[in-house]
Amino acid sequence: MFTDYLTRGVKAGLVAGIVFGLFMALAANPLVVYADEMNHAAGEGDHAHGEGGTPWEWAGSYHLEPGTYTYTFQEGPDPAMHLAVLGSAQSGQESIHDTEGTAETLYGDHDAAAAVGDGGSVQPSAETLYDLQFAESGGTTVTLEIGEAGSYVLFTEHVPSEFGAALTDESGAVVEPEATEGAGGHGGESGHGADGGHAGEAGHHDAAVSTAVNKTVSVLSGGLWGVLLGGAFFGIAFYFLEPAIPGTGATRSYVLGAAGFVTVSGAPWLVLPPAAPGARQSLPADTRLLLYGGMMVAGALVCLLSGVAYDRARGSNGPAIAAVAALVPFALLAVPVVLAPTNAVQGALPADLRAGLTGLFAFGQVLLWAALAAAHAQFAPAGDPPTDGAATGRDPTATAD
Repeated sequence: MFTDYLTRGVKAGLVAGIVFGLFMALAANPLVVYADEMNHAAGEGDHAHGEGGTPWEWAGSYHLEPGTYTYTFQEGPDPAMHLAVLGSAQSGQESIHDTEGTAETLYGDHDAAAAVGDGGSVQPSAETLYDLQFAESGGTTVTLEIGEAGSYVLFTEHVPSEFGAALTDESGAVVEPEATEGAGGHGGESGHGADGGHAGEAGHHDAAVSTAVNKTVSVLSGGLWGVLLGGAFFGIAFYFLEPAIPGTGATRSYVLGAAGFVTVSGAPWLVLPPAAPGARQSLPADTRLLLYGGMMVAGALVCLLSGVAYDRARGSNGPAIAAVAALVPFALLAVPVVLAPTNAVQGALPADLRAGLTGLFAFGQVLLWAALAAAHAQFAPAGDPPTDGAATGRDPTATAD
């Protein structure tokens, strides 16, 4: 019955999930946290003005409607400040990352910056760096002209709060950024701000929970993840696909485990290899999710084609030739790999640590699926016949019942 298959899959998932959770808690988490700290520490250093990083101290992403905005500055520590205003097709934190390259190019030729004094005007431009000249006393006002609605990023040489700066719309209302990013040590606006990064004096990476709680959460979340995979793959999928899965007895559990690994991890990693925590990726998060989901579908289809190829080849050529035929469909995964956009990953980790993390992620997933398959095989009903469904071509519904 279906409930028997589902129960068996969930039980296998619970066992495998706990094993995976313990692996994460005891082996993976310490290295992941260390890598995350290294990447974020390096990222903060990269944005430190005058310390070999980016030449701006602050960047803010805004969603602006067409109109005239007023940027007001009070007296501050410097007589001038460079400003770049860039449009972006992205939003929030992604828009900052999307335009950093252009900002670096503009700041690299700061001698050619266009001077703008009190009462002057600036516009979004990928070709112009502005040099704001502050009044000798009192405030300085600059207008920002926006022609069309969209996401815009302001890169400032100094942190705006040092000048009591405020951006207001035509009604006088203050316009707040959707996200900010800046170097530490300037007015408390360090790190990734508005959309949940590491702003604030205490720092994003201060321990919010104890190590014991972190390990407990890892075990529980690993168990839940295992139950989900066990119920979906080794319960529901096994119920419908068992007669078509190559092999006999416990072998079918391991074949399904291999197919699950390819679907959930292996195929997506061909386009989006595991990235270290804290590393910056060139593709927006939404794009990466679409690519990952698409490659999961591709992986599942290839695994199904592999089973069909094995079934057809085995009847006339024997298991050895059938095994070779089953490998052929996996070559189709090269097509999306070639067509997919490149996701450049930037981080400060040494090459050996990056390789170690990649190996750790891969080992963790292999461990999870191997444990799922082993537990599923172990929970097989007593007297379950080791029949090769692919060879006999039995009806799936009849077998399941």
